[in-house]
Amino acid sequence: VSWSGDVLAKALDASGLPIGDLWSAAKKLPAHDARNLFVGLGGNAGASPLNWASLSTAQISLIGPLASDNLIKYLRGDRSLEGTSYRVRDLSSVLGDMVNSTPLLIGGILDEQYQFLPDGTPGKDTYQSYVQAKKSRPDVLFIGANDGMLHGFNGATGVEVFGFMPHALLHNVAQL
Repeated sequence: VSWSGDVLAKALDASGLPIGDLWSAAKKLPAHDARNLFVGLGGNAGASPLNWASLSTAQISLIGPLASDNLIKYLRGDRSLEGTSYRVRDLSSVLGDMVNSTPLLIGGILDEQYQFLPDGTPGKDTYQSYVQAKKSRPDVLFIGANDGMLHGFNGATGVEVFGFMPHALLHNVAQL
């Protein structure tokens, strides 16, 4: 059974039919120790980097007795630990499978034309500056995976720019 995942960007012809691959997220994944991964702190407390040194005592306790630096390295994609205490992943990817997760591309910004709202409407005078500032931000494709993370990939290159594991999943990560 393969639990690996990938996201492929396809080039399309004029009629919308695929004519080739633009990128594969699995092939563009940064090295495990260079990935920009975070774990939620619970509630509205924010997030911290997903590495052993940044985990709180409470987070380690949620993971349970199998919590270790090696487990966190494995979750980050370190392949050197596969076949020891951790399952061997498919050679094609350390990303989890993305079954039943709909990709969402976010980029630029939609101009809602707030400048045409009545005078005195909050934000009317500053809205166009906001739109212009956000137009240049890169497209990011978000998708959830069965590795417990929401991943964000650069829409143009496929390089992972972000990964987030919710706090509520910490008690299950040793099973991954």
